[in-house]
Amino acid sequence: MWLLPAQEPQLRTSFTAHAKGVGRVVFSPDGKTLASANGDRAIKLWEVATGKLTMSWDAMEELPPKFSGVPCLAFSPDGKSIAAGSADGAVRIWDAAEGKKKIATLKPNPDGVIALAYKPDGKMLAAVGPSTTSATVLLWDLATGIVIQKIETRQSGLPCIAFGPDGKTLASASIVIPAGGNSIKLWEIPTGNHIATIPDAQKFGVKCIAFAPDGKTLASSGIDFSETKPAKNPPPPKLDSQWHDGEIKLWNVMTLKHTATFKGHTQTVNSIAISPDGKLLASGSKDKTVKLWDMATGTCIATLSGHTEAVLTVAISPDGKMLASGSGDKTIKLWDVGPAKGK
Repeated sequence: MWLLPAQEPQLRTSFTAHAKGVGRVVFSPDGKTLASANGDRAIKLWEVATGKLTMSWDAMEELPPKFSGVPCLAFSPDGKSIAAGSADGAVRIWDAAEGKKKIATLKPNPDGVIALAYKPDGKMLAAVGPSTTSATVLLWDLATGIVIQKIETRQSGLPCIAFGPDGKTLASASIVIPAGGNSIKLWEIPTGNHIATIPDAQKFGVKCIAFAPDGKTLASSGIDFSETKPAKNPPPPKLDSQWHDGEIKLWNVMTLKHTATFKGHTQTVNSIAISPDGKLLASGSKDKTVKLWDMATGTCIATLSGHTEAVLTVAISPDGKMLASGSGDKTIKLWDVGPAKGK
């Protein structure tokens, strides 16, 4: 048996969101609000039901113009706050109801913050910045604002991090080939002890990772070799080329075994998200498409087109009925995907 959406995915609305593209979209825990950010320094909140802008503020108003962009964004599990990373090395936490009202500023890395994640119980925040040698993940106790753990990952480049659903495990990965860049590492929380490493998880580095809701499966996506080269706008490799890795892989967290590969995107997969029931995976790619996959079979059950530039970010709503995609074309698209059904 494989899955299909209960109805063909439909585009609900599309709107211009950010002047420099949309690098991050996240749903609030109640699914009523979508937050977005990217290179124009703004955080914006949108009403999901209508697509209307409800709030917008400069996330770095106290900083000079050279500090641009909000590369990472997350709602707290209770939906009351929004954390955002920036190029000045700070994580700023905002009141989600009042937007511009800042709750706290955490300063982890002078080189910037490019990935962050709330622990599922909301008591801890993890953040990491870029590094050419060994990126350090810092863990904060949000009740005190104190760093309670530093994890030296020995992974370089622009890492991505994700908490397991039970909050006892943190996964880290990087898109750079040298210094363990194409591995995924698992860390015990809160001790920071290294649990295991998945070596050579993707051919040329890991672009992003996501845990399935049951915590037993971890998904990763790869970056094409063409993006590791200094040439401007290099042509994408052919699908059957040894230099292509627009693939998504599934891993058994307990055994570290590779269990499935999803093939279909023609270029780097920039973002992945797994539905709350664990049945569907959404992916957004540099090839300008969003794809929906059956987690059990690896079948691509829908391809969503319409973006005119790379899809940089995707998110699935808490009820699993809606998908948001953000692109370099400056737009956000909201898609009705509905619950899945078997076939």
